[in-house]
Amino acid sequence: MRPDIYPNPADEFIRIDNRTLTIKLYDASGDEVPVVVTPRSDGQYMQVGHLPEGMYFIRTNDHENVAMQKVLVRHNP
Repeated sequence: MRPDIYPNPADEFIRIDNRTLTIKLYDASGDEVPVVVTPRSDGQYMQVGHLPEGMYFIRTNDHENVAMQKVLVRHNP
């Protein structure tokens, strides 16, 4: 099952709506991007405000399901 990921496009953070055990972020060339993921009661939050604008891929894994989803980082002026 793919988790809900929003907002997309994202500016400062991305919310991941499930109890995924591992979350990784990759840039368009496939390189892993270091990010901080903070668990909260309503999901997990990935800080992306420091990243350059562009397309990224979020890989989630809960030991039963692995999903890869695209997300666009676009900073508001």
